[in-house]
Amino acid sequence: HLIAGCADMAKAQQARQLYQEMVSSGIKPTNITLSVIIRVLERCRLLKEASALLETEPVAHGIVVEARVYLQLLRAHLRERQGRHAARLYRIMLARSTPTDDMTADILDCCAKMHLPETLADIVDIAREAGLRFSPRAAEAISRGGTRRHRPQQQQGKHEFGRY
Repeated sequence: HLIAGCADMAKAQQARQLYQEMVSSGIKPTNITLSVIIRVLERCRLLKEASALLETEPVAHGIVVEARVYLQLLRAHLRERQGRHAARLYRIMLARSTPTDDMTADILDCCAKMHLPETLADIVDIAREAGLRFSPRAAEAISRGGTRRHRPQQQQGKHEFGRY
């Protein structure tokens, strides 16, 4: 994959050009192609551009993006303390894929570790709006996150994160 080579060399411009040439020549990007271009942009710290690409390209090309791709970029936004972008990406991830209970717990844990209580609270709100409940691990991350805005709603007798 030529685009993947750009990730190793941190050449975002070249990766964008290859991607555009591919699309303009009629080659439909795949989940893998999109994942690689997102990784290149993330490594080059072009997170807003990567998020915009992840928001528009799947719709434009009928790509079903795996939840792990959203998670990868979401974590990068959190590391850069870009909470609003992370929350927006989480909302898109919930609309277009099904994150596992571990993925959501990881996101909440990252918010707690990065001392981002408002972002944690926003993601909790988004999850609840989507009808999701929290696994014990996710609930523990919410408690550690220091937000008074929420009390975790643990599942009764279930340890999975899902839609109800």
